[in-house]
Amino acid sequence: MEIIDAHVHIVPRELLGKTDERFGLRVEPFGIKRGGGEEIRFMPPYFADSAFPAEALLATLDEAGVRRAVIQQSFCHYDNEAVAAAVALAPERLSGAMVIEPRDESCLDAMTYWAGRCLRVMKFECSRGLGYTHPKAYPELRFDTPLFDRVFDRAEALGLTVTIDPGRRGDHCHDPDMLLRAVAAHPGLRFVICHLGFPAPVMSPEREKLWRRMTALAERENVWFDAAAMPDLFAAEGCPWPGALACLRRFLDLYPGKAVWGSDVPGTLCNAAYPQMRDAFLQSPLFTEKELQSLFSEAAKAAYCLG
Repeated sequence: MEIIDAHVHIVPRELLGKTDERFGLRVEPFGIKRGGGEEIRFMPPYFADSAFPAEALLATLDEAGVRRAVIQQSFCHYDNEAVAAAVALAPERLSGAMVIEPRDESCLDAMTYWAGRCLRVMKFECSRGLGYTHPKAYPELRFDTPLFDRVFDRAEALGLTVTIDPGRRGDHCHDPDMLLRAVAAHPGLRFVICHLGFPAPVMSPEREKLWRRMTALAERENVWFDAAAMPDLFAAEGCPWPGALACLRRFLDLYPGKAVWGSDVPGTLCNAAYPQMRDAFLQSPLFTEKELQSLFSEAAKAAYCLG
């Protein structure tokens, strides 16, 4: 079976010692970002130089028998140039996401430039902590505004896919109604919503209702969900994360063919080995061979236009 990892990251070696001034976070050795009295572990401590370059990603894919991957980006320490260089290194195996600054219409020119550099995805990580809606970034960001109408029109014209991490419940963009307005207004544009809409091992009736409203976006022909970072969301359960598998089963019962697999390495390596993230789904009796073929390959090809 061909396997595509639709949600990975790279961390260039040159990032060590760099500070993202907007977030006030500096990359330190052993997988730490530190600033303002805060310490964030963003990869395991055995990454002594806090690096996971394209070459390391490709070696990881080779070891696990994964054919292709889509490099996503976080807003903190984003680096379009590094992702473009990674795609140029192995264009038959790697696709990449750009990050833009949506201050005004000048971002449309940036989109066109990076699309010309073969970044065929546009990623919006909207978590309050390290994403677009950080207080020093775009705390009032909305996808149903005149500016984003133009952004999404340009994305469709360029043939891009828009990937949105809406953040967890309570974050500004964790708003199914806003997202529905955006995707409904641009039916010719492909959207991927990250992390299966952020389910949890135990969900109150209110949270269950919100998760179902979020995942109902998959009813739209132009919307998919990735199942990345399940080892983090369900870390308390441990491998093989039965709650995560059960949530995916429930999702597929309602929206067959609308889930894509992703690992979210290297951050998720804090909670799991790469083969575990693959095999938890691949070896589960909950999914048919046809469903696994879609999850690991066919849905990603459709969502990210991978020939």
